[in-house]
Amino acid sequence: MVRNPGLTASFGANWHRAVPGGELDFSADYYYNDGFYYDAANQLEQESYTVLNARVTYSHESSNIDVSLFGSNLEDNKYFIYQFQTDFGVVGKLAQPASYGVSVKWVFDGAE
Repeated sequence: MVRNPGLTASFGANWHRAVPGGELDFSADYYYNDGFYYDAANQLEQESYTVLNARVTYSHESSNIDVSLFGSNLEDNKYFIYQFQTDFGVVGKLAQPASYGVSVKWVFDGAE
């Protein structure tokens, strides 16, 4: 069957801690896929892969500002988002490689 892995699994964990002036949150999630075929002829195969993501967020209590550090696909695993056969060959798109970043969020509360 097309795009039907035999097994997938995911696991997520969160940890919350009060710290001076705010809160600290840690979260991580892990995904496993044992592979599948993109076509009915079982020629375009996606081998098994895993994806690990993580985030650390500090929420400043008095300013309503959250600052996060995050990472996606931390193991930098290569896997396809899609593949298909054309008359000219196989076309596919790889998933985003390991990426890291910082985000800042300000929650505006107009009530006084």
